[in-house]
Amino acid sequence: MNIKGALMLDISDINLIKTVAELGSINKAAEVLNTSQSTLSKKLGRLEQVLNISLFFRNNVGMMPTDAALYIIKQGRKLTPELNAIQRHIELMANLEAGELNIGIGPIIEQLYFPKVLLDFTEETDNIQISLKTDSPQKLLDMLSSGEMDIVLGPFSVEQLDDTLLASPIQTSKIITVARPGHPLLAEPGPVASERLTEFPLIAPRATKEIIEEFQRINDFYLPRIVCDNYATTKQVAIASDYITGGPEVIFRKELAAGLLVEVPTNIDFLWKSYSVIRPESSEVSLVNKFLEILNRYTQQ
Repeated sequence: MNIKGALMLDISDINLIKTVAELGSINKAAEVLNTSQSTLSKKLGRLEQVLNISLFFRNNVGMMPTDAALYIIKQGRKLTPELNAIQRHIELMANLEAGELNIGIGPIIEQLYFPKVLLDFTEETDNIQISLKTDSPQKLLDMLSSGEMDIVLGPFSVEQLDDTLLASPIQTSKIITVARPGHPLLAEPGPVASERLTEFPLIAPRATKEIIEEFQRINDFYLPRIVCDNYATTKQVAIASDYITGGPEVIFRKELAAGLLVEVPTNIDFLWKSYSVIRPESSEVSLVNKFLEILNRYTQQ
């Protein structure tokens, strides 16, 4: 492209082109972009003049994007998350004593020590609003990369963590199977075969890819009768019935110590691993470091 004049293509221009292409109409795009039809039409014409290329075919059907417009839209999808991340980082740098910290939390983490971490953080900082988002590990990482999240915590796999992010281990815990005292499985000597486990109904959260693959290696993976991501409910059902459940040993410590649940011996040997993940540039932000410092107080216990 031959770029002429002082005007350069920016993110608002890319959004303009994308909106017109999606709606196929200047009038409809103007409504969405909260501008007038004439203003939008002039801006689009000026863009085409400066870029020295047609961005749309105009006919009775509507506005059809040219190859040049499609290329700009495609490249814009890659740029938008990066620009959002830059903007979010600048906001964090400018608001060390006030502002908002966006934290994404994966399965299990929020049911351990996280409430204590939040209370300590709010007591030791001023005027910081915390926004929490619970979602799947992959969605959390996507939101971190796009700048929607400042810190994410969860059971991320090695494949999900690449060199563009900074990951630090939070906690590792053995995956165990538990049942109520007096459960028929506990009367059997030695480790319980996986085939025997399948004879009893299972209540458990949605399994991660790694856990499913580990169980499939030992035996056919079988789905829970009840899928429940809330371990408080899961544990109560197991305590009151012949349902079995499983997960990281750390989440059952209180019930195991009180004798409300008992570990079922098995040949399953699998570790649950969790991480805190930030963008590299966030390691220089005191607000992020303060949160991670408080988090480490509990995870190192």
